[in-house]
Amino acid sequence: MSRLINRKAASRIECLHSLMQLLNEEFPAESSFSMNDAKYDSSKKNIFGFCPLLLTHEGLGFSYCPYKQNPLDKSACGLTNSVDLDSTKQKEVSNTLNALEGLGFLNRVANSFSVSVHGKLFAETAIDSAEMAGIFRSACLRYGPFVGMLAQLHIHDADEISSDDIFVGYPKTEETAYFEGSIVRLSVDSAGDSDVRTKSCLVLWAIASGILFDKRIGLTSVPQIDNREILNAPTRSIRKLGINKPLVSEIMSLKKITERPLDYKNLTKNVGSLRENKQSVQREITMQLDALVKNRRLAICWALSKSAELNRPLVVSDFTNILRKKPTLFVVSEEEMSSTIVQECMIAFAAGIPYAVGKDGSLEAFCSIDLEVLSQGAPIGVIDFLEKSF
Repeated sequence: MSRLINRKAASRIECLHSLMQLLNEEFPAESSFSMNDAKYDSSKKNIFGFCPLLLTHEGLGFSYCPYKQNPLDKSACGLTNSVDLDSTKQKEVSNTLNALEGLGFLNRVANSFSVSVHGKLFAETAIDSAEMAGIFRSACLRYGPFVGMLAQLHIHDADEISSDDIFVGYPKTEETAYFEGSIVRLSVDSAGDSDVRTKSCLVLWAIASGILFDKRIGLTSVPQIDNREILNAPTRSIRKLGINKPLVSEIMSLKKITERPLDYKNLTKNVGSLRENKQSVQREITMQLDALVKNRRLAICWALSKSAELNRPLVVSDFTNILRKKPTLFVVSEEEMSSTIVQECMIAFAAGIPYAVGKDGSLEAFCSIDLEVLSQGAPIGVIDFLEKSF
């Protein structure tokens, strides 16, 4: 399974490498560990024994994370925070482990993690080696949202791209529903700041893996090292980047299977986080209809993958009419169903099965997707319907 990542720390390949070195040493041979086990703990072997980015505070006589302005900050590590921080504030370590899982470096069963074969290779390969860029690139191509971004670079068909032209998040629809006598638009799209953080992380991964590059530096065999200043900067200042077009074209021509797509649960955002003023009504109706939105987005990705396997495009109008046969599973507003499905199809880019739009409006997927991972957690009734319909 995969989740959308949306925090800065996981964008730094050197930080990820340091943590994977620790996890590979402490939890070998597929032994499991918890999220808390990955957090910085000064009383045990920790990431500070592996991280090359630490700074030394001369006056205090110890090293500290450069991404913490206060050397005495109890959160300690910018990538995972620490066991000394309130256990309910686990956003950094959660986001980091989600990223490592999406890259295929970690496997997850319930709330336990283990180092994968790919993670072991990543941890045991020198960060400054020529092999590292290829290893990390292969990892990025397992992760659904990265595949979606890569397709956008391919469709863009230019030598450079602005990060403003990239979108990998939850699509926005104009779909409405009645709630307590009012017509309310469902809040199913990514928040602006969350989208920016996700995109920033994926862009930096693309630089580290040689897919995007700073035109001042150019293409290099060790992009993860030659772009260290950009990759490790507290903020991403560069907006326009060169595209390694031959590499992008080569990858897209392979029509691979996306191994780590977003799973069913993560096809929508956490609606419960809508806490701003005047959003309570929108939150309530969106939460009530969240399952229908998940079902619909699952169906889009499922149908695209089946179409890719059969090497034929997906006709959106035909697909929409199939979903209409089960309104209790897929339909919020019959009047808005056709336009909503067109808007919702963008979920495929976040999930990991991007497509090109034909002249007739049909969709042709660039790859297929691991349906077992995609549908993990989905209701049996929905899966049965999709299996019989596509």
